[in-house]
Amino acid sequence: MTKRYLWSGLFTLLPLLITFLILKLVSGWLISLYQSPLLELFDMFGYSNPSDLELFLFSIIGTFLILFIFGVIVSNTIGRQLLKWVEELILKIPIIKSIYSSISHLTSAIQNPNKASFNEVVMVEFPNAGSQTLGFIAHKDCSWISPQGTEWYSVFIPTSPNPSNGYVVMLPREKIKSTSIAPDEAFTWVVSCGVIIPKGSR
Repeated sequence: MTKRYLWSGLFTLLPLLITFLILKLVSGWLISLYQSPLLELFDMFGYSNPSDLELFLFSIIGTFLILFIFGVIVSNTIGRQLLKWVEELILKIPIIKSIYSSISHLTSAIQNPNKASFNEVVMVEFPNAGSQTLGFIAHKDCSWISPQGTEWYSVFIPTSPNPSNGYVVMLPREKIKSTSIAPDEAFTWVVSCGVIIPKGSR
C-alpha cells in the first residue's frame, strides 16, 4: 500500500517538477540575457536592488517588445530588404549558413501551414523494418534521386521530446502510409514521448 502511494505521488508531482525546472531554466536564461541593461536602467531611476522576479518580468516584457519590433520591421519593404541583406551575409559563412538555412526552412514551413511541406502526417517504417513511426511530408518531388520513374518523397521524422531535431529520409511512395492525423496532434504525440495519442487514425 505504501509503495503504491509513493509511486502515485511521484507520477503526480513529476509533471509539475519538470514544468517548474523548465521554467526555472528559461527564467535564468532570460535574466542573464537582460540583467546588465536592466540593472543599468533600474540604477538610472534610483532603484539599485531589483529582485529576481522583477528582473524576470521585465525580461519577458523586453522579449515581447523585441519580437514586436522585429515583426514590424520585417512587415514592410525596407525591413524585408534589410533582412534579405543580413541573410545573404549569413549564407556566405561556411558552417553557419548550413545551420541557418535548415532552421529557416523549418520555421518557414511551420509558419505557413497551408503549404504542402509538413502539412501531411504519414506513417513509415523507421528506424528498421517492422517498426512504425509518424513523419511529415517535406517534399513530394525527389525525382532528382531517381529520374527513371520511381516516385520518391522526402519525409521528416522528428525526435522525441524535441521535434525541432530529427531525420530526413527519402522513401518510395508505396512505402508511405497516409493518415488523418493533424500536424499539431502529431507534434504533441512526439513531445509527449507517445503518451498523448492523436485523435486521427490511419
